[in-house]
Amino acid sequence: MLTTRAAPLHDATGALLRARWPEVANAFEVLNAAHTIERPTHTSERTLVVDGIQLTSGVDRLAEATSQATLIPEDSPEAWVYGVALGDLPRVLLRRPALQRLHVTILNAAVARAAFQLVDPMDWLSDDRVDLHLAGAGTSVNTPFAVAPAALQLTDEDAFALRDQLHTALDTPFLNLRHRQHATSDAFSARLAQTQHFWAHDLSTEALNGVAEGAPVLVVDAGKTLSALMPTLRGLAQSLPVVSTLHGAHQLVQHAVVPAVVAACPTDPAPVLSLPAAYPVPLVYPPGLDVDQLTAWTGPRLMAWPVRPAPALAQQRPDHAAAALTTDAGALTMAVDVALRMGAGCVVLFGADHLPDPATPGTVSVLNGYGGHVGLSDQARRRVRALEHLIQAHPAVPFVNASRHGVHLQPSSYLDEVTVV
Repeated sequence: MLTTRAAPLHDATGALLRARWPEVANAFEVLNAAHTIERPTHTSERTLVVDGIQLTSGVDRLAEATSQATLIPEDSPEAWVYGVALGDLPRVLLRRPALQRLHVTILNAAVARAAFQLVDPMDWLSDDRVDLHLAGAGTSVNTPFAVAPAALQLTDEDAFALRDQLHTALDTPFLNLRHRQHATSDAFSARLAQTQHFWAHDLSTEALNGVAEGAPVLVVDAGKTLSALMPTLRGLAQSLPVVSTLHGAHQLVQHAVVPAVVAACPTDPAPVLSLPAAYPVPLVYPPGLDVDQLTAWTGPRLMAWPVRPAPALAQQRPDHAAAALTTDAGALTMAVDVALRMGAGCVVLFGADHLPDPATPGTVSVLNGYGGHVGLSDQARRRVRALEHLIQAHPAVPFVNASRHGVHLQPSSYLDEVTVV
């Protein structure tokens, strides 16, 4: 076992870092990381095991890096690598004659320093085409890129957002394929046909545009923190409009809170809800919602056209379909999009914690509002990032989270820091 400060960097490596990338050299000098780093003795090639994660193949690192490099076209003049590992991926890419610039982003300074101690990086680090970066909160994904998978698992907290963007980018081809398969499935086609008389004729969400112009809007989901927040929510709901997911609305009606709008999403199936006819609450939904829910709804129904409609659906777009809503990232993101279309001057989130069910423990660590760690499933992580993407697309609208216990959304503040009304 060794620590990240057990041995100095090679003299030439340290000198090069100080000359070309002083911020990286400084980061290596002030490390205070609590990683367990071991050099396994049972592998035929040198590697490291960090916190139980083997950094590279122990049998054929070159073959592994060559496979990883296939994500970047051979003729690319510029490329990005996220995660250093033992430097094999940069070595493979620098063999390409077409490559003029290679950006290498360090995802964990402690792991990179240990790797530089084990395997001298000067053969690739001294190449003039290489530019070295430290990942941080503002680092974004550039393309074309390749990733050292183990290094991605070991990302520093400051770069969790980048890590999740990389996961999303890597997952996108698979998710697109799964979306296409779902969109062409017999079950989805049957549901579209069964509900066409609703979505082809119901009014569009354009009816909600600007109805809350400049006002704070409360957006409610059925997260684990919602029950504890209900007294605060009930107080604010007396003077502010509430946009709720269908799951959240079930809890609201139990506490005598009537939402202004309910957003229902086929990807978040919920028990059928029917409000008394005395409460003409609009139901916002995309084509494909369960026919029983549409039939049971007593208030107005407003059809939300998807941003990315299935090919079969795209050919059936009604003439009255208005600007599209984000409908494929879960009901909460859809509800937030509705609030923004209503003209919200501020969005206050209740029950938007994304905390996992104990039966499905989280696999990815993210930060909560206290700076602690929360485990998320891969699906929940993708939904969080989709919601953050929507938030970031509206920089003029403040987002306020009512609870610190769940996932920290970037950028957002907390209800204990601001005055909403």
